[in-house]
Amino acid sequence: MHHLQLPEDLLVADLASMALQLEAVLGDSPEVIDIDASRLEQVDTAGMQLLYAFARDAQRLGKVVHWHGLTPAVREAAQVLGMAALLTGEE
Repeated sequence: MHHLQLPEDLLVADLASMALQLEAVLGDSPEVIDIDASRLEQVDTAGMQLLYAFARDAQRLGKVVHWHGLTPAVREAAQVLGMAALLTGEE
C-alpha cells in the first residue's frame, strides 16, 4: 500500500509538482493507494481535474484508491463538478 498526504492547497499553480507525485505513485505499482485529504482546504477546478484523472487512471490500472479525511471543500467541489462518484464513492 502507498500512502499519500495531499497538501493544504491544490490550485492551478500547484499542479505541476502534484502531478509528478501522483504519476510516481501510479508508477510504483501499489495495488492499494491510500490518499489522505484531511489537510486539503483549497482546491480549484484544475486541482479537482487532476485528482479525477488520477483516480480514473488508477482504476483503469486495476488499483484501489482509498480516500480518507475528505474535507467539506473537496466534497463540495466533487459534487458541483460531477466527480463525487469516482472521488468519494457517493452519487
